Amino acid sequence: MDNSATTIQLQRLNQLETRFGRNVNNVDKFELAEALICSTRNVTNIMKSLSALGWITWNPGRGRAINQAFRLCTLLKRYSSHG
Repeated sequence: MDNSATTIQLQRLNQLETRFGRNVNNVDKFELAEALICSTRNVTNIMKSLSALGWITWNPGRGRAINQAFRLCTLLKRYSSHG
């Protein structure tokens, strides 16, 4: 179970890195949902999970029209050899 969670989280990190690169300052929940192929409601959970692992720093926007910002703190290549 723990191994599949890690695989999913690595996939999420890859989706973010592929779509946005390493530093993103203005992105809305709809763009994140599209990149992560999930609902806007699930974006918060995914971003919190990756942030808790220390893989990203994430500044969620407060309110409906406020954009999000995030930065990848780790390189995907570092983890891909463990899978």
